[in-house]
Amino acid sequence: MRKLPFPPPTSKVKPRYHRVNRGSEFFRIYDPSPPYSPGPLTFRHNGPRLRFDHHPRLRGKAADHPRRAIWYGAFAFAACVAEVFGDDREIRLNPYMVARVRVLRHLKLLDLDDGAMSNGTFAALASSRNRRLTQAWSSYFYEANAYGRVDGLYYRSAHNSGPCVALYERSADALTLLDALNLEDPVFRFEIAVAQRRYGMSLFEIREMRQS
Repeated sequence: MRKLPFPPPTSKVKPRYHRVNRGSEFFRIYDPSPPYSPGPLTFRHNGPRLRFDHHPRLRGKAADHPRRAIWYGAFAFAACVAEVFGDDREIRLNPYMVARVRVLRHLKLLDLDDGAMSNGTFAALASSRNRRLTQAWSSYFYEANAYGRVDGLYYRSAHNSGPCVALYERSADALTLLDALNLEDPVFRFEIAVAQRRYGMSLFEIREMRQS
């Protein structure tokens, strides 16, 4: 597999965007536990930690940033399950919450799917395990004049190719909460069972209960 380069791009950028229309909905699975205790609409200021965090490091480490913050979500519940639990292939119901969020204005997202090459990078960026690489690209997209002011990134999940978003703090005004439920709520049982069968994932809590 070709080694992906760090930014800047080596070819001319011809920006391509993915427009998310007003009224669209996202799902988000999150852990509300300390020390960060995020809510459903919380943009995380501490980073960089995850794939497309655009925070600068402080003395080589993640730290709180006064301005930059990130929010991850997906267009479908299954993509959220795959992104949050795909690495371990083990779905843990507690203490996770599921938020359903509506978009209040259209979002201009940099397209890292079909538009990745036009944007000077590679679609494989969304599946790279090199977090310093993916974070460097996100910072570049955020800062570079060539892309204009984008609300975030559109990409495909590394686990099930479901459409996902990484939203910068610029889009905090564009989201409103529809509902937030515990992941163990019965309303999610069918979709969790589908994820187990489709992706070969286990359910940690049920297995523990059977052993007791």
